Amino acid sequence: MFGNRTKIAVVYCEGKRIKIATFSPDDRPPRLLDAVSFDVYLYARSLDQAESIDMRGFFDAVVDRIEKEGIDLRGADFVAALADPSLHYRLLPGRGANDPYADRRAERFSSARSGALDEQTCVHVELADAGALSVYPKLNDRCLWLIERLAEKYGFAKEPVAVKSAEIALANHAAAARKFFADDRSIVLYAGAERLRTTALVGRMIFRQADPIEMQVGALMNYANFIAVVSDTVADFGFDGLDNVVVAGDEGIEEATDALRKRYPKAEVAPLAFPKLDLAALRDDPALTVSEFAPVLAVAVEFFREEDAGERGFNLTPTYVKERRYWRGVVKRLTAAIATPALALAAAAYLIVAAGIEEESIDKRIAALAKKRAEHPELVAEIERRDGKLDRLEETLVEIERLREERPAATPIVERVAKAAAYSDVRLDAMIVGEGALRMARGYAFNKSAPVEFAKRFPEASIDEVVVEGGRVLFTARAEDER
Repeated sequence: MFGNRTKIAVVYCEGKRIKIATFSPDDRPPRLLDAVSFDVYLYARSLDQAESIDMRGFFDAVVDRIEKEGIDLRGADFVAALADPSLHYRLLPGRGANDPYADRRAERFSSARSGALDEQTCVHVELADAGALSVYPKLNDRCLWLIERLAEKYGFAKEPVAVKSAEIALANHAAAARKFFADDRSIVLYAGAERLRTTALVGRMIFRQADPIEMQVGALMNYANFIAVVSDTVADFGFDGLDNVVVAGDEGIEEATDALRKRYPKAEVAPLAFPKLDLAALRDDPALTVSEFAPVLAVAVEFFREEDAGERGFNLTPTYVKERRYWRGVVKRLTAAIATPALALAAAAYLIVAAGIEEESIDKRIAALAKKRAEHPELVAEIERRDGKLDRLEETLVEIERLREERPAATPIVERVAKAAAYSDVRLDAMIVGEGALRMARGYAFNKSAPVEFAKRFPEASIDEVVVEGGRVLFTARAEDER
């Protein structure tokens, strides 16, 4: 099932803190091989908050810590465990919902749509009230970029094999492991290095997910502020009481658990456990705890369950990663296609030389090979043609990767076009801008009024062509001098 992979590596990052755990791909239950958690103090602010970061420098600092920690990632397949803000969540409340997070999440989603999200990659999570939580990966996310580079440096597949939501995995694992009753009102808390994450469940289904709150639980002198934040969040969920509180996190989580027991005396307050994993290696290290690795372990449980069941499951691998994986496959197939005739020609040449090796001098053997080459001009030309195409393809892939990483920030007119497309609900295939104005835009929509609404925002360009095809409205907008 796992080919030549030597291990599975799950990576989670939050701000400056990186957590990595490796697992044996063959053992059942999955066996933890090694785990590390460390901070990279390269910047004063968090990885996902600083406006400008030398990502190459950050990556080098992470690699340096990995080498010092001694965790072996060679030949691993990498799984990315992401969370908000690396992921965006769009809440679609169900029947009779009165949710204070709905408007806030809708506003965040609208402001993030102008080029920041990979809208072609989305997973919908069914909620307990028949609503849905739509999960989108963020484009150009620094955490995912870091995991991609680690996979490229150490990995077997050279790309992350799966991208998952740590928050969704935590909630689903808690519900399955604790076996909540159908009418239970529960919350799952993860107090990370920089943020408190809270998910509400009704029965064993996710009901709501709160926006992450920036706070360091371990840095508090007392837990009054922590309890106040949790109480407000529970009230926002619409719960008048709790049946279960599942807790995990970094430093200070034991004290936080005790404080929660006092606040909710009727609820069952307990740490999150992972009975479906062999964690003997983690328990043998007194410096590490199961609780602090909860996001990594929950994602590992989900990944192995889906692998064993042969399911695609919850996977947020961005479109550009899938495209890059496709082209890597193309390169491999071309390499194989080139190798086959080349080997056949080499074998024929070798047999001819071997038959008369005692009589022929080096010059005669060279002449024989040249003669064979002249006898098969079509085969030689085809090999050279394919070899040249492969070289050009590899150069193109390198150039695409360089441009993706070094592309400049969008100009105001490009941002204006992207926002107009998002708000009018059209998809653009191509556009030309110049001197702060839109010269041409080509795209499609799923209703007839959308292209008109888009064009209204650009007086310098008007709709030039509209075609209805297969349920889509194809359109082109052009400036007068571009017609």
